[in-house]
Amino acid sequence: MKNEWMIDVLADLRQFALRNYYISLAEQIDDAIVVAAVELKKRASSGSDSAPSETHA
Repeated sequence: MKNEWMIDVLADLRQFALRNYYISLAEQIDDAIVVAAVELKKRASSGSDSAPSETHA
């Protein structure tokens, strides 16, 4: 996966949050890491590394 850098960035932010006692933030970032991993896996299994052509707000 060429977009794994997103998980690395989130992990760095999580470590910063933990070192600075932002426990709730670190927990939220944990959730974001899981969501990112699922999204990246879905995209990889579909064979598409590009963003969808249409976004839904």
